[in-house]
Amino acid sequence: MRRITVAAFAALEGEGPALDPDLTAAAEYVAGELARLLGESGALEVASVPEARMSAAGLGEVAHAAGAELAVGGSVRIVDGELCVAALLAGSAGNVRASWEQSLPVGQAAALPALLARAALLALGEDASLPPERDSQDLPPDAFFRLVRTRPLSPEPDCERLLELVEELPPFEAPRRALLAAAEAARGTERMPALLAALERLRELRPADAEVLIALGDCRALHLDREGARAAWLEARDAAGLPHLAASALERLARLAAQAGRRDEAVAHLRAAVRLADDPEHHRLLGELLLPQDPAQAALSLTRASVLAPRDASIRLQLARALQQSGSPGRSAAAATETLRLTTDPDVRAQAAAVLEQLAERG
Repeated sequence: MRRITVAAFAALEGEGPALDPDLTAAAEYVAGELARLLGESGALEVASVPEARMSAAGLGEVAHAAGAELAVGGSVRIVDGELCVAALLAGSAGNVRASWEQSLPVGQAAALPALLARAALLALGEDASLPPERDSQDLPPDAFFRLVRTRPLSPEPDCERLLELVEELPPFEAPRRALLAAAEAARGTERMPALLAALERLRELRPADAEVLIALGDCRALHLDREGARAAWLEARDAAGLPHLAASALERLARLAAQAGRRDEAVAHLRAAVRLADDPEHHRLLGELLLPQDPAQAALSLTRASVLAPRDASIRLQLARALQQSGSPGRSAAAATETLRLTTDPDVRAQAAAVLEQLAERG
């Protein structure tokens, strides 16, 4: 996977640095959201770095220092009521890969990072990894600045003000996305209780939002409220307007049922999930649950998982075991051999070698 650095964007006013703290916060938001979107694409490993010189040579230097192949940086300014972004993509050798200028009315400026992310991925030939296109939302200019003042991508965003924006401006998606991202980032930290409270309030404001319900269930589960988590995920399954969201809720319900020893219920949830979304993790988990009682069906599920995730050595190892137990020694040996090729993990390699030894002993 290619590695890219995203340098902090400069906030400019006239020919020099901006003194307006709102514009500084806007530049921070554009760079941070761009880094998040590039990371979520799955095509790039992203690292954020301090501001670099806005030149191919300057970006090449920060890329080289970070051990990255690429770097992107830019600047933000306001011109005639529009937020204007100039961005440059460079290689570690200081060569220009692409450059862009994007402008939107301040009321639509929250869409700028997604436009930049799509442009960068297209320039790199990663068309399949493009983030979804979203309609630009024409909101009052102060809505964007109220958003960036919350420092939505910081370790401790102002959740209270983000919730106020969700309540006052229901069409504005960015505050909702920021709260969901904050809840994910708070996992395992002392901020979990505060984010649980924020998600409970977000759910009151958006009671049929499947993404919110999934995140709420996740947070409840981390607080050991399994029944509360199950209730939220069931609501998410029923409210989901998109198949992948319903499948995501079903996978969580399956894991919860499996932990409680309700294997048949878990299998039923996963069978429903794979009908909705062809996700390797759903197929892998289904195969894992089927293996003790139906190795042949488990092998079918794990074969599909391996097709969808051909470089995942752990899936290939599970497939080798399922094929071994279902009476397909030749295919099992091939899967175990492929596992060894795919990974350097000593534990996974030892387990794959053990499968090959068992097959050899049985002739």
